Amino acid sequence: MPALVPDNVTVIDEFCPAPQVARLMASSDALLHAGDQETFGLVILEAMASGIPVIAVAAGAFQEIVTDQCGLLCAPNSPAAMASAVHALFSSGSTALGQQARRHVEQHYAWDTVVDSLLGHYHAVLGTQWPLIANG
Repeated sequence: MPALVPDNVTVIDEFCPAPQVARLMASSDALLHAGDQETFGLVILEAMASGIPVIAVAAGAFQEIVTDQCGLLCAPNSPAAMASAVHALFSSGSTALGQQARRHVEQHYAWDTVVDSLLGHYHAVLGTQWPLIANG
């Protein structure tokens, strides 16, 4: 017997083109990600960049991306833990958490920040100096 999904929950279980994904994200109150095999989690960053708070399982890269200032982590493979995290999110001000999620992505995952960090790593490996602002 399939699980019953409440009317206020949308399950996306197929490929969606980018414009449809953007519309879905814009209409979302939160993003729940139950997968535990992600190596990075771009969809989580996209949601956070859209100002949407995230609930994800404490697995893979999610533990590095989702901090308690921008989302919630819960135990993997536990519907009860996910449900508890959803309840906690909407009990504690999901709008503020979404705003903090956006700021977190802007500070840590903007292209300039990522490129400067990557160039810093390359120069460290090469043992060379590099300008403080690589793309300035």
